Amino acid sequence: MTLMLFVNFSYSQNVGIGTIDPQANLDVAGSTKTTTLQVTDGAGANKILQSDGLGNATWVTSPVPNINYYNLTSSSVFTSTFSYYVNISDLIVTPIAGTYYVSSILNYSCSSAPNISFALSINGNVISNTEFTGINETERSTISIQGIVTVNGTQTVSTVCRRFQGDPINITNRSMVLIRLN
Repeated sequence: MTLMLFVNFSYSQNVGIGTIDPQANLDVAGSTKTTTLQVTDGAGANKILQSDGLGNATWVTSPVPNINYYNLTSSSVFTSTFSYYVNISDLIVTPIAGTYYVSSILNYSCSSAPNISFALSINGNVISNTEFTGINETERSTISIQGIVTVNGTQTVSTVCRRFQGDPINITNRSMVLIRLN
């Protein structure tokens, strides 16, 4: 086994490992391995290392997502049929433009096959890929709907329901979570 270590001390007091022309105080050409790395300049509680496009790292305050959480335990009874979507949850207003994770969970019960659909909506428009359609479950069921949405500003988010036929549907234990991702 041959061990080769090239260490170069330049006139400018730079040290190079694996390079003959070090460009920084310590210039390593290759990978490094350490059990502990301590970067003290700018360090502080709740900070994270963030790099720029050149790989330069600086400590920045950790971004905390803006979380709006709503938990509704009231009950709603829908006795008529409707071929369009209607709100079945309180409206949540997005505070600012951005990308949000939205999750809605609700329990419903119905004594006959209700042929219902649930979805998430923004300003009354169904969000694509969040629609549960043609549900014909009887008894008690739980529906969970999630989606990632991008909004341009203050907009309303809600859970909506469409019901074509069947006995009255009872919706209980509704909850909705809205988390700003950026």
